[in-house]
Amino acid sequence: MQLKSDPYYTLSYSELDALIQQHFNKPDFNCVADYEWSNDSQHTGTATIKDVLVGSIDYDEVQEFINAPKVPQFPCHWSILLAELARRGEVPEGNYIVDVRRTSQTIDSDDSGSIASSSRYYASVGRYAQCAPQLVCSGDGIARCLGNTHCEC
Repeated sequence: MQLKSDPYYTLSYSELDALIQQHFNKPDFNCVADYEWSNDSQHTGTATIKDVLVGSIDYDEVQEFINAPKVPQFPCHWSILLAELARRGEVPEGNYIVDVRRTSQTIDSDDSGSIASSSRYYASVGRYAQCAPQLVCSGDGIARCLGNTHCEC
């Protein structure tokens, strides 16, 4: 069996909330409540710009979300909202993982975005990833897996 690894961008649920709240002016957006997510879960999706262009399958759904005075009872899928942000140039187009964890270790970084304290760290630091699924790695972006929750750059 041959396994394929695609790069994913990883966001914590609170980072997704902040993006949607800020860029869509929806201060009541809460992905955990709005999508009924459980603690200690991860959710994958793909943000594809062509899906939110005029005439596309998701265009009307995004426009309804944007134009609603508050978050609709059944909001469109979060990856569609990220696709709209990608169309605007706010986030990169691609595959995403949203991490819902009760606790996660955070690592301080310097202004360049590189990890300041260590080259080995917990995967769920909630920053954009450019390595294997569920792993977050800065610097050269090359991750070497160390079990399911750690990577080394």
